[in-house]
Amino acid sequence: MKTIHHGANVSSESPITGVVDTTAPEYLSEEIDLHGIDFDFEEHCKECTKEFHADCYEAGSPTNYLLGYKKDIKGDFVPDLDAEFSAIVNGNENTTQVTRSKWVSKVMLCGPCYPGQGYLGNSGDYLAYTLPPSIWGHHDHIQINELSVTLESIKELYIAFFDTDLNTLDFAADFFYMIGELLNGKKLNELTPTGSAAGTLKIMLENKGMTTKENKKSVRA
Repeated sequence: MKTIHHGANVSSESPITGVVDTTAPEYLSEEIDLHGIDFDFEEHCKECTKEFHADCYEAGSPTNYLLGYKKDIKGDFVPDLDAEFSAIVNGNENTTQVTRSKWVSKVMLCGPCYPGQGYLGNSGDYLAYTLPPSIWGHHDHIQINELSVTLESIKELYIAFFDTDLNTLDFAADFFYMIGELLNGKKLNELTPTGSAAGTLKIMLENKGMTTKENKKSVRA
């Protein structure tokens, strides 16, 4: 599903930036204290020639932080692809934007202040980057899925159906339904399509040794 959200193009199958109240996740403040880059201070240092900044920069006031970012060869901050997630902490707005993550959730879109972004406080139809479970702690949150696992399952489905001689209309609805179920956190062997799609999925799972029957045997063992 594609839409235009306050001028930004959004697809329900492509992860978008997730937005959350900074005080909501149990351990986000601790993560900021330990690993946050004071972006306002970094900007201050670009213009200030002093060696020490105790008398020219006021620390502790609402400020913007970066998590999971690093400087590139030009000195600009970019997401660190080796980090578990990357986020921008907006001090004055008390919000955090998760711009990249190994974890995703299905959420509703934000209001006009965050065009093309998803609100991590409400479940919905759009895939958004979210914080790791370890950062959320015991605070209530929407179901979290590991992005790499979900994308790999979608890739396997696509490959399995791409070269079949089935009539597209015979299984298209079920196929996209399965994609939605995967995005909602289900595993391949938990999908239950009907018709032609069911047959193709069954063959694929049998080749992978992942049929429901085999799965039950492994659980009992």
